[in-house]
Amino acid sequence: MLPDIIRNNLAKPGFLESRRVNPVLAMVIEKNDKFELIMHGWLPLPDRRTAISHQSIHHHGNLLLTSVGAFGPGYESILFRPGFEISRKTGKTAMAAEKIYENPLYNIEFVDTDTPHIVFYPPALSITYALWSADRPPAPLVKNSKNLALLQKYKPHVKAALKTFGLAGALGVNVVEYFDFYVDNGAVIAMKDRVKYPLGTHANFAQNLFYFMQATGFDDHNFVAGLPEPTADIHHWKSQFLAGRAIPDLFDPIHLHVSKINLPRQDLLDCFGLEQTPARIAG
Repeated sequence: MLPDIIRNNLAKPGFLESRRVNPVLAMVIEKNDKFELIMHGWLPLPDRRTAISHQSIHHHGNLLLTSVGAFGPGYESILFRPGFEISRKTGKTAMAAEKIYENPLYNIEFVDTDTPHIVFYPPALSITYALWSADRPPAPLVKNSKNLALLQKYKPHVKAALKTFGLAGALGVNVVEYFDFYVDNGAVIAMKDRVKYPLGTHANFAQNLFYFMQATGFDDHNFVAGLPEPTADIHHWKSQFLAGRAIPDLFDPIHLHVSKINLPRQDLLDCFGLEQTPARIAG
């Protein structure tokens, strides 16, 4: 399955010219009007620390998430209880932890709608397959493939208009507000707008792409040899890959120490009164 995912994505127009969006290397497996199935390649931090969060505490609104560990040691995560309460005046949020759990190889985890969670960096390259789907079928207006394509193209403007007229919920459109939280001085603070990783470089993407292929045992050299070389970086790392030279992973410096995203694990444990042991139920 993984070799086919790699081949399908590398063959897509423009993929080899991508830039590093965030510390995860993502490849689409299937995407349609009912669900999205995405491969996530979780790269470790340069020093292999696992006590830093990959993303802020966050939920996915009306989306259902099922994730399975497919490669590597996996990561640790904290799942929180839905029904949290946000003060829109101060941002302070009353939130309770449900459990700390590990997501090792072949583990299947389900995250329901409006359920916050947080993921910590893995000790080594790990892969999950993430299945995303809405909690209800899309409205006919959105379900129509032509309308869906227009929605994707003009998503920010369309979502803003639907929100203004109070139609977003009725049409099953996710408006991302107050989806993200961070911890500050022992308090959970909600953010109205999502804090995102700054855009990384193409050079970093190219190196990590070929590192990922090598580390996962992708050995279709005939396919790689036939790949186009749209940039000097792709040419260089493609040559290194075909020559069998070891390709190291390389973290993009712009993705390190991002405020409100990379949270110390101990701060979260202290804030929610959690123990160090994974899978311990809180409260």
